[in-house]
Amino acid sequence: MKKILLVICFLFSMLHMAVADNFDHSRWRMYLAYHDVTAVASSGHTLYGLYNGNLLSYDLDDATVRFIEKSDGLSEKGIRFMDYSEENGCLVLLYDNNNVDFLYDDGTVVNLPQIKNYTDGDVHPTGMTLNQKWAAISTEEGVIVLNIPSNEVKGYYRLGKDVRKAAVSGNEVYALIGDDLYRCNMHGNIYDFSMWIKVTELPTEDILPYGEGIYQLVASRPGVEMSELGAYYLRAPQGTEKNEAVRVTDIWVVMGAKANGEIYLSSPNHLVHINGSEPEKVQGFVRNVGDFTNMTYSSDGSMWMVDRQNKLLRYHYDAVNNTLQEEESHVGGYGPRRDLCYDLHYTGNRLLVAGGRMDYFNGVQFPPTAMYFDQEQWHFLPETGFTLEGNGWYRNVLSVAQSPTSASDFYVGCMNGLLHFNESGLVEQFHPKNSPLHESKGTEGDPNYVIVDGLCFDPAGNLWMTNYATKKSIHVLKKDGNWTSYAKPDFTNIVTPERLLIAKNGQIWVTSRRTTNGGGTAGLYSLDINGTVDDESDDRSFFRTGAANQDGNMCVFDELNTICEDLNGQIWIGCRNGVFVVNRPDVWFSHDRFRLYQPKVPRNDGTNLADYLLTGINVSAIAVDAGNRKWIGTIGSGIYVVSPDGTEVLEHISMENTPLLSDNILSLAFHTTTGELMIGTDIGLCSYQSHVLPAVSSMDKNTVKVYPNPVRPDFQGNVVIGGLTDGAEVKIVTAGSQLVARGNAVGGSFEWNVCNMMNGRRVASGVYYVLAASVNGGGNVAAKIVVI
Repeated sequence: MKKILLVICFLFSMLHMAVADNFDHSRWRMYLAYHDVTAVASSGHTLYGLYNGNLLSYDLDDATVRFIEKSDGLSEKGIRFMDYSEENGCLVLLYDNNNVDFLYDDGTVVNLPQIKNYTDGDVHPTGMTLNQKWAAISTEEGVIVLNIPSNEVKGYYRLGKDVRKAAVSGNEVYALIGDDLYRCNMHGNIYDFSMWIKVTELPTEDILPYGEGIYQLVASRPGVEMSELGAYYLRAPQGTEKNEAVRVTDIWVVMGAKANGEIYLSSPNHLVHINGSEPEKVQGFVRNVGDFTNMTYSSDGSMWMVDRQNKLLRYHYDAVNNTLQEEESHVGGYGPRRDLCYDLHYTGNRLLVAGGRMDYFNGVQFPPTAMYFDQEQWHFLPETGFTLEGNGWYRNVLSVAQSPTSASDFYVGCMNGLLHFNESGLVEQFHPKNSPLHESKGTEGDPNYVIVDGLCFDPAGNLWMTNYATKKSIHVLKKDGNWTSYAKPDFTNIVTPERLLIAKNGQIWVTSRRTTNGGGTAGLYSLDINGTVDDESDDRSFFRTGAANQDGNMCVFDELNTICEDLNGQIWIGCRNGVFVVNRPDVWFSHDRFRLYQPKVPRNDGTNLADYLLTGINVSAIAVDAGNRKWIGTIGSGIYVVSPDGTEVLEHISMENTPLLSDNILSLAFHTTTGELMIGTDIGLCSYQSHVLPAVSSMDKNTVKVYPNPVRPDFQGNVVIGGLTDGAEVKIVTAGSQLVARGNAVGGSFEWNVCNMMNGRRVASGVYYVLAASVNGGGNVAAKIVVI
């Protein structure tokens, strides 16, 4: 058990700064989906909703919504089950990986990591119930019981059975296995399933513990008489005798919930109300209600129901007249549509997101997620309301591009070809019958395997794309509406031509992601069309599966995941076996002269030895900031920040030392003017404000900006000085000209942690002066910082 602090920070040293920088939470922002609700719970005046595995609270008094995230003290992301314990004043959260948090009413979070740490991932939870001081977790192997007040694991009872739901009532532990309900005394030999007693012969749909008893919801099954349907309240047995069962209602009940001393049982057409003081007696009965999957009751008398469309609806329950009336209220619909963010890139100030990816190992098919964020709100391209060629199944959005001439026109690459959307919806679908796009080899005629990826507009307004496993792997939809396709001998029938980059010099770069048993080969392809899309006579192209590095060592591209161009025109690529650089793109087409560059990081141990940068680490994404530093995302190791030439690792960002959602990074994208780094992970989107801003060509008093200014006593972050030339020398001095900090700008910005570089302590209140001098003749400038 460990207390989780609400503010976590750590120090890291920047190469170009002589002062320390705090990784404080104010620099982090979560962009999580709150659209599809699966569970709801009430603590009285606060409503909790579980959306897409993310938690929010809704204040019933002032109608404010608060997103509760890792930066608020939660252990991580990905909540599977939640419920509120009235007796203990806390929300119990069970995560996908079996981690457990207790979120108390005062905001304190207590973590219970034992299940996660000691079960080796072999425990797959199927449900959770709370009753008095107990939480019961059902798993595919047995039952786990938690003591909520002491924040401890009472026991994990491996029964070798797939338990659908578990509960504790009194001293009895209940397990619903298939349709059969069993119980065992907590103080008996509970680990031996032969000691468990079958409670009843009636098939059980669900169970709901309450007080010293448990509700058994009897399902409609073949052989079950109408006289046996309904909900039964099973009183706790005395000794080894059977539970005393009282039939509470005679309708088919499929789900139950309890909150604020009230119990509600629901069927697709009825709602049964029971007062907690008389758990065996029906207080109210409402007919002709909706079909709900989860519900709770709040202190203001409202019923909150989750319907089959995963929407949270508010109802007023009239206990006198037994009516349920829907009220005007909406909680949800915030953030991105889903926590899917495989491909990110900016077009101007818009972040475009493609949520699908080709999952070759688990065969997962992702819902069609194409969306964009314009710094104010999220927008979603249509997913329904149209029919695709051949009644294709719209899925796996792999790439999204915005038209350079129309901000309302978008192109989507997916499993069904190329789709063109505007504000009216789907404009056109390009498929094998109306374009040169083709089905993947071996799937001819199947409309669900016209796989288009790598969408990218060139400066002339032509849309480039890749087409998986076809003779012509690269296609261009020209600005005039006509098509051009490329079938170069060295780049045909490529299985996974995923990423496409158009470099500043006009060279086209395409990654082949995988090497397969069927002949697919991971590698990097470049095409130089010499500025003529239609004339292939002057084209040059070459596909490499690897090359020798600067030391003459052969490097093979093992699963090529990502590609980007840095500010110097060098091409950086990330593979499962590390980072490689095409530092001379102009000689790529030379068979003899070309060499890869592999950055080396000196060991600094008194020897002249160095190690290749991130060798053996699965590199999945690379982004370049305004200072030409590389932010390298990995699978399993978070993000590495490296110097412009890759010879120094400046920082390692991980879940352990920051609010980063996951160490599995899928995509990275910098907002070029704000310095915000968008981070797409396997469980959702977050961002880090790097404060690395674009450099100016020359400095004057109008370009330089300082924020925050003044610096107040409670401020814990870094002061940012922007509007500088690249690498400008910066000094910060007192009014008496005493030097307190110095360094060089990264890109066009410099950060100061408000500390004196000589002793590391925060400076005293007063006026401080920024003196910046350009290293390339771009002028000198001064600014003032007030520290309160």
